[in-house]
This record gives sequence, structure tokens and C-alpha cells, in this order.
Amino acid sequence: MKLEPECIICQIKVRTKELSTLLKDKEKTLKAQSNILKQLIDGIEKNLPINQIATYAFRYVKKVTNCEDPYKEYKEKTNSIAEKLSAKIEPELEKLKDPIERFRRTCIVATLSNTIDPGVAGHAFKEKELIERLLHEEPYIDDTEKLLQQVKNSKNILYLADNSGEIFFDKILIKELKGYGTKVTFVVKSGTFQNDVMLEDALKAGIDKVADEIITTGSDAAGIILEECSKEFLEKLEKADLIIAKGLANYEALTEYTNIIKKPIAYFLVAKCEPIARSLGAKGGASIIKFAGIN
Repeated sequence: MKLEPECIICQIKVRTKELSTLLKDKEKTLKAQSNILKQLIDGIEKNLPINQIATYAFRYVKKVTNCEDPYKEYKEKTNSIAEKLSAKIEPELEKLKDPIERFRRTCIVATLSNTIDPGVAGHAFKEKELIERLLHEEPYIDDTEKLLQQVKNSKNILYLADNSGEIFFDKILIKELKGYGTKVTFVVKSGTFQNDVMLEDALKAGIDKVADEIITTGSDAAGIILEECSKEFLEKLEKADLIIAKGLANYEALTEYTNIIKKPIAYFLVAKCEPIARSLGAKGGASIIKFAGIN
């Protein structure tokens, strides 16, 4: 996904919040802000996709603050909340006798969990609001019928994780996918980007108990930057019959690679900003399950 004017404002707000929290010194923060702005200008001039601009800016934040995991406490908090919430939701999904409706509702729940995200300016995760949405919301875009047909015809699914917290709902969906006889490879980051899932988070959540394997991208990039990905990831990508991509960054990244990857992709996300919503023809805040086949 190409850069939109609002994306720069969002980056400035989110990175400034991180710098102010971690540096706690006005002069150091201002100097770091200046360098971030230079990076953003460079990204605009090079017409880089927004996920790459965000990646380079966050790497700078980690470097200048000497903090490798700025969202550690937030991840622990949201993992705890999500674990309890998912334990309440899963039995409700299991009560659904119609397998098509159960698959559909499980996809919706996994999608709505994408609201657990501190990295979008103007968006705030609200636990009580999420509970209500999990139980009752219908997606703005609902391609679960098309997706289910692809799942039934897939031997290998590559599942690109997004935020911590979400993984407890991803776990429920993986169980559902496995019921269709497919192999699921769960993909996490090799280094920190905001509150994105790391291997440690996935293991604590018990993803290894439901997925066939867990691998890393080989990078700490937002979404993926193919040039930075490991050989292992690229091999799994080549073998995949279907990619499930969670979250904004994976959507931003993969829409730039459609002519290279040439795989069916299911995007699961909440449109937490206007540029994403516009690109999907949706309203802001809407939940999206979009299946993109091979043209």
C-alpha cells in the first residue's frame, strides 16, 4: 500500500509518544524527533510503502532509546486480557453446530481481535467494547464463504501473525482450520516491531500446541519486506496454497507484492485508520475479511 498524507501524521504521533515515554528528556526527544522527520521525508521522496517507512522509524526509536522492546509491558497486559477473553468466547463458538457458521464466526472473532493495537494514532483498544463486538458484530466485508472453499482445497496455510493478544484468538482459528485437514505454519517476527508477536509470545500462548510449526520472518519489519526475509520463510511462502494475513501492516505490505507472490491471500483486519478504510472501500473502524484470489 502506497503512502497517504495521513500516514505521515500518524507516524509522527506514534513515534513521538514512544520517544517521549522512553527518553523522558525534552532536548533528547526533540533531537530524535528531528531525525525521525528526516527519515519520513526520505521515505516520501523514495515513494516507499508505509510499512517500510514505519519499520525504519521504529528501528531508529529502538536505537536512540536503547530499548529493544518498548511495548513489553503493553504486550504482557494485552496477552493477559486476551487469554481470559478467548477462554470465554471459545465455548460459545463450540456451541455452533453448523460447521459453516462456526468457521465464519471464528474468522470474525480472529479478525476483531485486531483491535488490540497501540500503533495507530487516534485508535485505542477498549476491552469492554471488544467483548460486545466479538459476540455481535458482522464484518463490513465478509468473504468467509470464498475463503472456506480455498481452505478446503489447501494443503499448506501460511498464517502471518500480527499483534500480541490477538494470538489467543488466532489459536482458536488455527484449531478450526486444522479440522479441514490442512497444515498451518504460524509466522512471527524475528525482532520487535511495536507489540507484534514474537516467538516467545507464541509459545506462551500455546500456538505450538495447535499449529504444525512456528517460524519467523527473519526480520523485525512491520508486515514483511521480502528482501529481508529468511530463506526458511521464503520457502514456506513458495509452498503455501493460502496466506492468512492478520492486521494493517501485513495488508500494507502484501498488497505491494501481489505480482510477485501470486498466492491466494485472506486479509483479516480492523480498518483502524482512514487510508486503510478508503483502500478497501470500507468505513473507518470496520472489520474486514477480504479474500483475494489469483487473477
